[in-house]
Parts: sequence; C-alpha cells; structure tokens
Amino acid sequence: MAEKRRTMPTWIYFILHGEDVWGECIGWDGLSFVKIGRAVENCRNRMSHIQCGNPVPLKFLGCIPGSPELEREVHSYFKPFRHCGEWFSYNFPVANFINGLHLFNIDGNCEPRGDLLLGCNCEADLEELMNIQIES
Repeated sequence: MAEKRRTMPTWIYFILHGEDVWGECIGWDGLSFVKIGRAVENCRNRMSHIQCGNPVPLKFLGCIPGSPELEREVHSYFKPFRHCGEWFSYNFPVANFINGLHLFNIDGNCEPRGDLLLGCNCEADLEELMNIQIES
C-alpha cells in the first residue's frame, strides 16, 4: 500500500475560507483564510473531508503538482501569515502568490479562467512545476 501511495500523483491545494476579493488597496479582512495542504491522487476527496468539518462553504482555488517537500517550503515561506496548522491569513501577499501559479482544477485538469488558461497541457511545463523551488 505504501508503495502504491508513492506512485500516485500528489497535489498542493489551496482552499479558501472567506472572501476572494482583492484589489491593490484591500488589506486582510481578518476573517479570510486559505488552507495550503497536500492531497494524494484526488483533491476532490480531500476537499469533501475538509468541507465536512467546516460550517461555511469553502472555495477550491486550485492545485499544483507537488511533493511533501514543496508543501513544507510553501508553509515555511508563508510562516509570518500562519494562523493555525495549515491555515494562513488570506492577505495580499498570499493571494498574489496563489494567483501567480499555474493552477489546476479540483480534478487535476487545466482550468480556463477568463482569457487565461491556468495550468498546462505540456509535459515539459508539468515537469517544471513538479521541480518548482520557492525563493525566499
């Protein structure tokens, strides 16, 4: 079973609890948080489990391919904004970082958003995302 888990795709997901409204002058509202976590194979199941324990509707912002090491790097990068566990204040720096990623939808597919295509279809781009390093 452990061997099978190692070969399954893993995703770093971003789930919003609160409002997703940002402009240059809007600061953190004190009520919006984003969960940055990791799911093995399926973000839809993970979202369902998190929603079950949450009294308000959550919004799946997107996911990127990622390892446990990448998840730790993202958590470390946003340490100043950590609220509790994997929940971080959804302020401008955090929202800006997430919005700058090539996000995939909850099923791990490319997601069109306006006139942009977030995500990719090309193996080279996917390989680059898998090897992403966060610069502090």
